[in-house]
Amino acid sequence: MDLSLLALGGLAAAMALDASPDPVPAAPSETPVSCEDASLSKEDRAKAKCSRDPNEVDGLTIEGAKRGDTEGLLEPELELDEEAIRTLGANTLGELMAKLAPVLANARGRSDEPPVILINGQRTTGNMSDIPTEAILRVAPLREEEALAHGYRADQLVMNVILKKRFNATTVTNEGQWLAQGGRASSDQLLNLFKVQGEGRTLATARYHRDSPLFEDERGAVRTPVAGSAEALADQVLGGGLTAARTLMPRTEQAKLEVTHTRPLRGGTIATLGGDLQVGSSVRFRGLPGVALDPPGDLDVYRYIDAPEALKVRNDTRKIGVVAGLSGRKTHWRWNLDGGVDRSESASRIGRGLNTTALRAAVAAGELDPTAAIPDGLIRYVPRDTADSVATSAKLDMTLNGTLAGLPAGRMRAMVRLGADHRRFDSESVRSGVRVDQVLTRDRAALQTSLDMPLVDKAGPLAFLGKLSLNANGQYEQFSDIGGLLTAGGGVNWTPVKGLNLSADYGWEEGEPTPQQLNDPVQQTAATPVYDYATGQTAFVTLTSGGNPNLRSDSRQLVKLGVNYKPFETRDLRLSTNYVRTRIDDPIAGFPSASAELEAAFPSRFTRDAQGRLTAIDTRSVNFAHADTEDLRSRVTYVRRWGGPKPGTGPKSVFIALNDRWRLRDEVTIREGMAPLDKLKGASLGQFNASPRHEINLSVNLGVPGYTFTAAGFWRSPTRVDGGARGQDLRFSTPPILILMSTVDLGANKALAKDRPWLKGTKLNLSLENVFDSYMHVRDSQGRTPEAYQEALVKTGGGRGVRLGLRKQF
Repeated sequence: MDLSLLALGGLAAAMALDASPDPVPAAPSETPVSCEDASLSKEDRAKAKCSRDPNEVDGLTIEGAKRGDTEGLLEPELELDEEAIRTLGANTLGELMAKLAPVLANARGRSDEPPVILINGQRTTGNMSDIPTEAILRVAPLREEEALAHGYRADQLVMNVILKKRFNATTVTNEGQWLAQGGRASSDQLLNLFKVQGEGRTLATARYHRDSPLFEDERGAVRTPVAGSAEALADQVLGGGLTAARTLMPRTEQAKLEVTHTRPLRGGTIATLGGDLQVGSSVRFRGLPGVALDPPGDLDVYRYIDAPEALKVRNDTRKIGVVAGLSGRKTHWRWNLDGGVDRSESASRIGRGLNTTALRAAVAAGELDPTAAIPDGLIRYVPRDTADSVATSAKLDMTLNGTLAGLPAGRMRAMVRLGADHRRFDSESVRSGVRVDQVLTRDRAALQTSLDMPLVDKAGPLAFLGKLSLNANGQYEQFSDIGGLLTAGGGVNWTPVKGLNLSADYGWEEGEPTPQQLNDPVQQTAATPVYDYATGQTAFVTLTSGGNPNLRSDSRQLVKLGVNYKPFETRDLRLSTNYVRTRIDDPIAGFPSASAELEAAFPSRFTRDAQGRLTAIDTRSVNFAHADTEDLRSRVTYVRRWGGPKPGTGPKSVFIALNDRWRLRDEVTIREGMAPLDKLKGASLGQFNASPRHEINLSVNLGVPGYTFTAAGFWRSPTRVDGGARGQDLRFSTPPILILMSTVDLGANKALAKDRPWLKGTKLNLSLENVFDSYMHVRDSQGRTPEAYQEALVKTGGGRGVRLGLRKQF
């Protein structure tokens, strides 16, 4: 049994044995009152004995803006208070962002990167994702363009987190996940310490996560020998190496230790120092090595040898980092100086099978029965391929933001950021005995500016126009290895009437290939199953992966038009729609599968034998000619709370978020002169890479005293892939995916917590994931499922699962 299963019950038992009821204190001579009791006068509070909850928030004096709000011109798209946060049932800030994924969908970013985290409206240093949600007073997802005012890219989402002024808690969490079909279990243990005292805070986290492996034969996967292969032509096949020792999901382990400390210094300066240490490993198996044997006579034998280590792939990673930062304010300007140094190591060991020369010779000479046990001396491993890399980086940023000038409509705000970083990537690989060493060093200096100008204010002479502001921004980056790259953009933001906001933004930028895309160690992985669209069969090929030093920088243009509408002042219903059109020249793309279009454009990347069977693919990244997309993203959020302070009457709250992505255009031109590939009408660049027309996320969250309930669903419209003249068309469809989650606050249950004070701060989390056991269904034109897309291989996450967690906060 997994140790985490014992720990789940053991933690509860330990708390029961270790936490006897607190001794009853002597009755006070006077009834204590809250130090924050507004019904008492200042003199009465001074005379009375009062007590303070160590996590209680100080009284606030609001002058114009609430504490922790940003100073930008753009209003938050949404704001959630403590009760709404509690409704979501999240334990940490990272889980909260995951629950808010439909709200935080990135409309203009290059990728779905995690949001930028602001603490109390200011830049942060270090990772804040493990902050417990009990310490959060409010969260406000901001517009992507708000990132400019804090020195980030215009396409990065921003989450402003306002913390309570005082908080001090130690939290222990233990979670386990089990798949309904069995064969895989996961465990996650977290120890967290978080303390807030005004502007000072300390966050310390220790985490361990483990996933057990899932093998193909545990899910009944079928592997049919490829027509014409040695196995298919053999008179007798011994063993079952195609599924018995091949993993669907690898065994993984990760451990992390992270500490960040922030404290105020003299003169209003705030200093932060932090560090982290992470280690991880993953192990996967690619089956048993096979060998064709030719004993004397007319019998051909194909035999799998029980040596799973021969095709094992192991990856180990280690990372250590240090971050530091200083921030302060001078008149109307705030400054931030932050930097960090880290080192990451990666080591891969790829098994290449067995050297069967001696074995085949012994069988051919009649010295060994091909069905008998094989002597250890004849099992000889081929030297493994290796790939090792060390990535080191150091960076330093200086950011200034504040008021540049006063205008009739308000303050003109500016941001200036100077940044520099150094990256070095050392790699060495040994492939089939040939060693290749590579070193890539990249230095970057950057100057970024942003200017926000209010043009019309509701109190000025043009008040009938509402509020109108402009933004202009630019960035220049100088790279030591690829030269200079530019970014420029701007936008207009208009609020004609209260509750309605219209915006238009334009951006042009050049994007560099990463050092890893240029310089990752080249490695080959044999016996990898892929679907060959040209033949309509599953092929086991050798994949070449790694860096491509010939990659060019891309050029990206973007237009975004947005509408945000809050129709009712007294009801928190918000509607949002964004239209985004993007054109990328020389886009850097992966090379994921054997589509007919890719093979026609890059024939040298595909290797076929004399019979036309696919045997190898080079998957290293390439530059396409250009890509064009148009998206319409719509969002609806609704927050409501009701009930009173009396027991059993509330407060109760509900939070609903609906997010829809409607792709209007998704075309890629691989090379100039070729027709564009329309990914909405059957073109594909990958095994699952046809684009759905619609994607919908829906989350319904209900909170009542002591309980939270969440139902989250995801659906994407069916897609089709054109197999070309020689292949077969494929249709992809996935039923809706539903997740049900619940949190029970054991300490808030008065009947249960009576005479059990140790239950305070104890929560039980239960999730039923993928309730309908949904997975991608793939059918060809005859209604058959190709072997490469069988249920066992495409079921994301392994199917239906149960997650159980116990959390105790002291």
